[in-house]
Amino acid sequence: MFYRNQKIIQPDFAVRKFSKKNNLVFTSGVYDILHIGHIKFLRAAKNIVKNDGHLLVAIHEDEFVKQVKGPDRPYTKTNERLEILSELICVDYAVSWSGWESIVSFTKRLKPKYFAITDKNWDHSRKGNWKAQTWDEVAEEINTEIVQIPLYKNYSSSKIINKENGFI
Repeated sequence: MFYRNQKIIQPDFAVRKFSKKNNLVFTSGVYDILHIGHIKFLRAAKNIVKNDGHLLVAIHEDEFVKQVKGPDRPYTKTNERLEILSELICVDYAVSWSGWESIVSFTKRLKPKYFAITDKNWDHSRKGNWKAQTWDEVAEEINTEIVQIPLYKNYSSSKIINKENGFI
């Protein structure tokens, strides 16, 4: 029997497991209040390699989410978001991380074959006050292919939260 806790791994284990044999798709995000847009994105990310490779999803830890999304976020704690993602058939492994610099460092050590990213995340990493490299700079440095997956614009955790709170 395969238990979900085998899909929740530590960053160092991920690097040891994947950095040599590498048909790996890597993506990251908050995944707070999982919705159909997340599911479609993760399914499309897994389909990059189908059954010939793995999808590793990194989620932002709670403190980082508070900095980026505000003091009332995340609604779902890190360990719960990891467990939820680990139950998805399209997610092979899940890991958490604490900030932009740590995810860039982790990604450089991991050296995935593909980054799966939405247009929104692509724009976020190219604009603003980033202290670390952008995704395209990291990809070029480690010879990783960026695969942009269309953003499912009608779906958003923030929209769900705003609607629930009567802001929409």
